[in-house]
Amino acid sequence: MIIAEDYKNGEKIKSVAKLLAKEADTGRNYRFMDFCGGHTYVLAKNALEDLLPANITMIHGPGCPVCILPAARISVAIKASLLPDVVFCTYGDVMRVPNAKGESLFTAKAQGADIRMVYSVLDALQVARENPKKNVIFMAIGFETTAPTAAAAILEAKKEAITNFFILSNQVLTTSAMQAVLAEGVPLDGIVAPGHVCMVTGLAPFAKPAEKYRKPMVVTGFEPLDMMLAILMLVRQVNKGGFALENEYRRALAFAGNAKAMAALNEVFSEGRDFKWRGLGVLPESSFALNPVYAIYDAEAKWDLPEIEEDEPKACECSEIIKGLKKPPECPLFGKVCRPENPVGACMVSGEGTCAAYYKYRRIG
Repeated sequence: MIIAEDYKNGEKIKSVAKLLAKEADTGRNYRFMDFCGGHTYVLAKNALEDLLPANITMIHGPGCPVCILPAARISVAIKASLLPDVVFCTYGDVMRVPNAKGESLFTAKAQGADIRMVYSVLDALQVARENPKKNVIFMAIGFETTAPTAAAAILEAKKEAITNFFILSNQVLTTSAMQAVLAEGVPLDGIVAPGHVCMVTGLAPFAKPAEKYRKPMVVTGFEPLDMMLAILMLVRQVNKGGFALENEYRRALAFAGNAKAMAALNEVFSEGRDFKWRGLGVLPESSFALNPVYAIYDAEAKWDLPEIEEDEPKACECSEIIKGLKKPPECPLFGKVCRPENPVGACMVSGEGTCAAYYKYRRIG
């Protein structure tokens, strides 16, 4: 069996491509979803889809935390950033996401808001240490991969008795989105699942959607050979009529995940919060909420920041793209009005967004 140890070896990728050509049944079509935006990026950057047999189609999913953030949450963030005596911290790509009016955190910064781009939540915590007379809000965004770092920052804030540090939480559950996509009835024969998420959570959370919807699923890493091997494993499952959860990412991923990260996550957060996703609507218990003992770090509670009802930007097809129902060239704005330097939708903002990956690597098919 080919193992993704020497993952830069192009000959191994070619070997897998030959196996796919041999084993893919010419009498059927295979539709696999690369759920994570990181996988979409790997496919586009390395032109891997050009190596696949014509009857294997990759459908790009919602696994980009910036892309699934609805426009209304950007409006909430803008409102929070304009509060008096607030320093608002977030990641660089979040600052560029527009709401339905075309406003962004960059717009708020131009209006005088003290908004700072940081590389991690720990950077935001340091801002709080250095500015004790200011209230520092960190816009936490991400899946199970980044939520433990937010938990660690809050635990450190508690330890140091830092009282001016707050979280605006937009941290969501991968498996909730996966099940929502499958429940929508998107025609799929299998899913490539995100290895970095499973490194934190372990494999168990992904077994439920695989079994419930009877879909083959392969957890994999983010090298080209990882992707090709995952697709080969899916083809073999489909050919046998199976729907198991398999782990291609064995060089880095243990079944149980990261116990220390999960302990911090479960100490600070619970999974009981409903959350509105772009394109998927409100999904019950699909995001992380601060546990009561840590509610003093909740920016929404402190400043009573209500949910805002807001439509997505007109004509933008990001909501359909992240569900796998359309591809970027099917959006009338793609590459015209909507470009990386002037994004209309979130899918064109993030480096892991499907539209951004297609635009950068000219994947127009």
